[in-house]
Amino acid sequence: MVRDRGVQTSNGASGDMGEQIDEDSVIDDLSEPFWEMTKHNKRRIVLAVTVTAIFLLAAVHTIVMNAKAEDQRAFYLGMGESVSSANPFVGVMDADYMFYSFVYDYLNFPDKDGIPTPNLAKSWWHMNGSYAASHGSDFTTLTHNKTPSDWPFGSIWEYNLTENVFWNDGEPFTADDVVFTIKIQTGAGYINFWAFQPWTKWMDRCEKIDDYKVRFFFADRKTSLPVPIVWGDFMSMPIIPKHIFTEATDAFIAQNWTGIPVIGTGPFMGTASLSSELIAKESITLTKNPWWNFTDNGVSKGLGGVYNRTIQIDKLVMKFYAEEQTLVVDLKTQKLDASEVSPSNYFAIKADANRPKGLSLVNFYSSTVYSKISHFNVWKGASASLNPTRLDPALLRATAVATNKSYIVDAIYKGLATPGVGIYTPVWPQYYWTPPHDETSTFNITDGAGIVKWSYTKPLDEVMSFNLTLANEILDEAGYVWTNGPWTPTNTNTLRKVGPDAADRLVKLGIIGDVSTALGKTLEFDDTYEIEAWENKEISEYFTSEWAHIGVKLTQKGVTLGLWSQLLYGFQTLFTETYWSGDIDPNYLMYIMTSYAMDGWNEFGTEDPYYDDLYYKQSGEFNATLRQHYLDECQEWQYLQGGAMIYIAYPKSTFAFNDALNGSGNWGYWGNWSEHPGLGADYSWGETPLFCQIKWIGGGIDGGISPTTLIIAGVGIAAVIAAGAAIMAMRKRNIRKLLEEEEEPKEGGKKEE
Repeated sequence: MVRDRGVQTSNGASGDMGEQIDEDSVIDDLSEPFWEMTKHNKRRIVLAVTVTAIFLLAAVHTIVMNAKAEDQRAFYLGMGESVSSANPFVGVMDADYMFYSFVYDYLNFPDKDGIPTPNLAKSWWHMNGSYAASHGSDFTTLTHNKTPSDWPFGSIWEYNLTENVFWNDGEPFTADDVVFTIKIQTGAGYINFWAFQPWTKWMDRCEKIDDYKVRFFFADRKTSLPVPIVWGDFMSMPIIPKHIFTEATDAFIAQNWTGIPVIGTGPFMGTASLSSELIAKESITLTKNPWWNFTDNGVSKGLGGVYNRTIQIDKLVMKFYAEEQTLVVDLKTQKLDASEVSPSNYFAIKADANRPKGLSLVNFYSSTVYSKISHFNVWKGASASLNPTRLDPALLRATAVATNKSYIVDAIYKGLATPGVGIYTPVWPQYYWTPPHDETSTFNITDGAGIVKWSYTKPLDEVMSFNLTLANEILDEAGYVWTNGPWTPTNTNTLRKVGPDAADRLVKLGIIGDVSTALGKTLEFDDTYEIEAWENKEISEYFTSEWAHIGVKLTQKGVTLGLWSQLLYGFQTLFTETYWSGDIDPNYLMYIMTSYAMDGWNEFGTEDPYYDDLYYKQSGEFNATLRQHYLDECQEWQYLQGGAMIYIAYPKSTFAFNDALNGSGNWGYWGNWSEHPGLGADYSWGETPLFCQIKWIGGGIDGGISPTTLIIAGVGIAAVIAAGAAIMAMRKRNIRKLLEEEEEPKEGGKKEE
């Protein structure tokens, strides 16, 4: 669509207005005495007042039109971390996935309430092989399981694609793009495309039925056995265009492609400066994709047009800040429309009596299911140079019990969080699990050969509770001895080491080969964390202080995101601070700690067949009640892993935004993010619901005009017109009075003095 960028005004006067008005003659005429006014002069005054009003109206109209012009409707989003890559198969941080959701689209996406919504696919459903074979699928082209009856109900999902959708270079979106996107991630290049493995792990192939219909076949990648999957409602991976990769190899797309050009179907697109912006890491400017919502011969086209979605943002600026106080200043001076802020700054802004009236604050559980986690590296295949005690179940349980999650919530997150239990947060309560009190759990310390040496039993909701006395008792019973007596406030120069009993246990547990490998080794570990995340240093400092009480020494090691990611997924860390976020459907997050994810997202190093089986069952269970049972079991397993994955907290997302309806910024109608978490500005699955909801009000830094300004301008115009009318009325009265004074008295009467 073509938008009018302004108005044209005429410098001439039209209609029955007589001679052209001379400004000097108008001033001269206004200076004439009332009784010398002629009809011609009165007409000039009326014209002067009218023309003045017309020019004022034209000026206000121009201001309003300029405020609504496309280059004025900018949205500035502040962020604490920058986008690391424009390649949707490379990014690892939330900022990356937010960027991808601005420019790419997904087959379906969750709305503000987490409900699956049509997007590149207008409808979808699941079937079995027999139905698929009788409705267009060719099983003879399969490399295995060519008999349709081998494919059970739910192992094949059909997606009917949305028509009249276009890439931002004007090319039409078709089934070929979907097939291409899936093929490169599920073929020989699967190992290179780890970003979306929680889905692609189970995708055998994607079949084109026609230009706007595809079918996904799901099978175990290892065994090739067809498997039903229940999470086809949430296919949260971006679809990329086939036509720009005609000569590119799978390996190039996965590893070497910079992500540029960004050719997507989403509401925004990059500019010519995107490459340099990614390097500078200061900001990224995205502009409206003209192919997202347009009209062609009266037909609405583009993804936005087809589904009647509108976004008033014409320019989206992601602005990155290395220092949060600068970000806060920009919020207060309305250089930012919205930004996440730390809990400390959240309360500082809240307490600031001088902050702009419309600078609003909100805290809510993120729709991205954000959780904060700390953990040891428990992969047995990691370097032998790493301290082997990190694998001891006793150490893992003791360190977890020695972690005061409530303190971290209060001291670091300022109460804007809740203590964690598993990887899934309370944001979508239908999937959230809390440990029940009426079930018990027992932890055993064995001699390594199966004989229980010591144990403790507590209700499930208390078995992992903070208890330094219990933590020390666990390490005592496991054979870890003090180097210089137990820690006390006056005896801090001490820690634990592997004693003879502990060394013998480690050998029998298969953690080390012989006693000499670990005997006398102290419980010292580096805590490697990413410095870009504000809370990591504070959490690490807490662990360093608290765990000294149980004889465990941590050394803080802050590194850049790139190095941290390299060390973490190379299993070169000992202990780390991390976080996880994922899809609304829990399949993605439950997948992370399976052995299936060891060639991708599993940063913990956990390989437990029991958990793998629980994950597998929930993934294919269509009975909602039974599926939730398996999900609960998965989360209970996570909860009991101790130091292998300490679920520190479920932090609230804390945002500040300038609300034009309350007098700050340009945008209004922000909605209730607590009731509708999908409205949060940290949403990352396609068309951001917030962007489809907010409206341009104007009045902020981009030259917009506020309702107050319009009212004042309107009052001014009215005043000019009223003044003109008053002048004419006054002159009329004075002329009448003058005529009355000159009139002779009637007979019998006399002139009033």
